[in-house]
Amino acid sequence: MTISVGKVGMIPTSSVIVSDRVREIMGDLDALELNMKESGLISPLAVKDNQDGTFRLLAGERRFNILQRNGILEIPVRIYEGELSDLEMKIIEKSENFFRKDMEFWELDKLTLEIHTMQQAIHGVKAPGPGHEGWSTEDTGAMIGGVSKATISQAIKRAELREVCPELFDGCKTAADATNVIKKMDEALIKQVIAKNLESKTDNKTLIQLSKSFILKDFFVGVKEIPAGVFHLVEI
Repeated sequence: MTISVGKVGMIPTSSVIVSDRVREIMGDLDALELNMKESGLISPLAVKDNQDGTFRLLAGERRFNILQRNGILEIPVRIYEGELSDLEMKIIEKSENFFRKDMEFWELDKLTLEIHTMQQAIHGVKAPGPGHEGWSTEDTGAMIGGVSKATISQAIKRAELREVCPELFDGCKTAADATNVIKKMDEALIKQVIAKNLESKTDNKTLIQLSKSFILKDFFVGVKEIPAGVFHLVEI
């Protein structure tokens, strides 16, 4: 059996007919719309040629809704020209999602860290407090799709620690497993391990110096060693 790549073309958005779809809940279309505005339409939709100037939508309903509400007049599609039974059309609709492999949690963590780092390189790091410009974990969460800044911070922390100490996460099957590993470790120990591993794995003197810049002491002892005017303490 050979793989049919079919026909790909541009068709008027108004010629697409949406009917008898399995998906009933569209989910967070606003987040998907933001992503499409950032990256564009990556994959064409799938349609069946009705041979009367119209096309029945087979796959890509969420993307179609967004394209439609943004006034896109023509869209790229993969066109099925032959006769298709109801079963075959359902299989096409299901296949787009059923055979898609979700990314592993650590792959998502790594991608989140990379996106966050790149955006901060472009926009700068946002300083704490209102009115400051720059890029924050909250911005990354909004860009990815309505993810909280706490979730983004955890993903970044897991990715950074995995980069220098992958063996810590042996046996972790979920993000929750990896987060629990980190919680069980003393914060000071994490910083010491990162510093040690960075020193042996990188020649970047700036990273090594930063990793050694933590004061690992009792607060009331260590705070006396910090010069005046370096930070502010606020009681909440």
